[in-house]
Amino acid sequence: HYAWYRFTYRDHARPPGLLRPNAYGLFDTIGNARELCQERYQFLYESHPTGDTIVGIESNRNDPDNGKFPATRGGSFLHLPNLLRCAFRQKMSTFAHEPDVTFRIVRTMPQ
Repeated sequence: HYAWYRFTYRDHARPPGLLRPNAYGLFDTIGNARELCQERYQFLYESHPTGDTIVGIESNRNDPDNGKFPATRGGSFLHLPNLLRCAFRQKMSTFAHEPDVTFRIVRTMPQ
């Protein structure tokens, strides 16, 4: 009811807003298309407030391209259901055409 993924629709992304929104009223935050982020993909996140380092699982720790490419989040119509989550991230080559990547336009609302 909330996301398109490999077993529900695997040919192409669907128009936004066809399924139910999440608890915040946002549509298509997981599944359908991965979202291109402003942040760069890095294997290690910054330190957690507890002092522990948060480690990603989607990449090789010794990747020479670490931090050079944009990150994508959210999973897409090409992914399995267990990858449809905001914490799922991948790096995106700036030279590749990836049919399951899009971006979300956001705006800060005036007070």
